[in-house]
Amino acid sequence: AVVSTQSGHYGRECNRRVRNAGLSTRLSDADAKSMNEHYNKKISFYISQNETKWKHWPMKPTQIFNSVKKKANNKAKNFRKKQKQKTRKTEEMAKKALDTGSVVILVQDIVPTGAIALLGRGLGFIPTPRADNCTLRLDMRLLTNKIINASRARLNPSEGYSHSYQIPKKLRRTNYCKTEPTTDKQVQDSTQRMIAALDDALRNKKRRYNCNNLSRAEQDGLKWLQKQVSEEKVAVVQADKGGAILLVEPALLKKKTLEKLNNELLYEKLEQDPTKDLHDELYALWVHAKNQNIVTAKEAKDVMGVSDNQKSDGSGPTNRISTLPHYYPGSSYFYPSLKIQKRKKYRLRLCVDTTA
Repeated sequence: AVVSTQSGHYGRECNRRVRNAGLSTRLSDADAKSMNEHYNKKISFYISQNETKWKHWPMKPTQIFNSVKKKANNKAKNFRKKQKQKTRKTEEMAKKALDTGSVVILVQDIVPTGAIALLGRGLGFIPTPRADNCTLRLDMRLLTNKIINASRARLNPSEGYSHSYQIPKKLRRTNYCKTEPTTDKQVQDSTQRMIAALDDALRNKKRRYNCNNLSRAEQDGLKWLQKQVSEEKVAVVQADKGGAILLVEPALLKKKTLEKLNNELLYEKLEQDPTKDLHDELYALWVHAKNQNIVTAKEAKDVMGVSDNQKSDGSGPTNRISTLPHYYPGSSYFYPSLKIQKRKKYRLRLCVDTTA
C-alpha cells in the first residue's frame, strides 16, 4: 500500500471537498489540526502493518498478473507451435505430391507450397463452403416436396407417381414450387412443422462455420491459384492418363490444341454447326417413341419438352417442342487434356517437347 504522510494534506483535501459541495463554512485551524493528527495516526498504523502483519501476505494482484501473462505467453507459444506443425505438414504434402507425380508443374513462375499441397488433394476436394441460407432453404423445399410426393404416390398409385419413374439428374428439371398436400394428415403436419421451424431458423440466423479444412498456407495457395487463373497466367488441367494435375501456361494449351485440330489426318473441318440438325433428329426419335408407347408422355415432356396438349380438332397431341431454354442444347466447349511422359528425365532426348 502506498500512502502519503505529508502534513496538512488531508486538511486541505477536506476544505476542498467542502467548497465543492457548496458550503461556505470553513474548517477551523483546530479542526484541521485534529483531522491531520487522526489521519497521520492511521497512516502510521498502516505502515506498521506493512512491516509486521501484512509483510508475509501474498501479493495477489502481482500473482494474478503473472499468471495471466504466463497463460497469454503459453497461448501464443502454442499457437506458433501449431502453425509450425501445420506448415511442416503442408510442406510434406507438397513434397509428396511432386515426388509421386500427382502434381506436375510446367510453368516458370514460383508456385507456393500451399497451392501444390492443395492440388495434391485432387480436383474433387471441396474446401469448407461458406454458409448460404438461401440455398439451404431451397434444398429444404425440395426435401419436403419429395416426402409429400412419396406419401401421395403410396396412397394414390393411380395418379401416376411411381418410384420406378426416374429421370437422370442432369436431365431433371428442378422445381422449387410447393407441391400439392398429401391426404396423410400425420405426414402433412410433420412436414409443415419442419418447414416452419427450419425456415424461420434459417431466415433469421446467420450461420457460420467455425472450422476450416484448409491450413493457412493452403488458403493462401488457393487465393494465389484463383488470381493466376483469372489473370490467364496459369491453367489447371488434368492429364489424359494417370489423373495427374498439371499447372501449365494457357499459351501451351492453345498451341497443343491447334496442332491437333489443324492436323487433317485427325480432324475434318465442318462447313456448318450440326448441333441443330442433331437436336431435331433426336427430338423426332422421342416423338416416335412416345407415339409407339415406348416412353410415357410425362417422360417425353420432362426430357425433351414434347408437348402433350391436344389439337383443336381433338385428333391427338400436338407434340410441339417447348420454348423453354432448358430443352435446347447449350453452348459447345472444348476441354484440352495433355499427356505427359512417364520416362525419367535423363532418358529423354534433348530438344524434344515432352508434352503431347
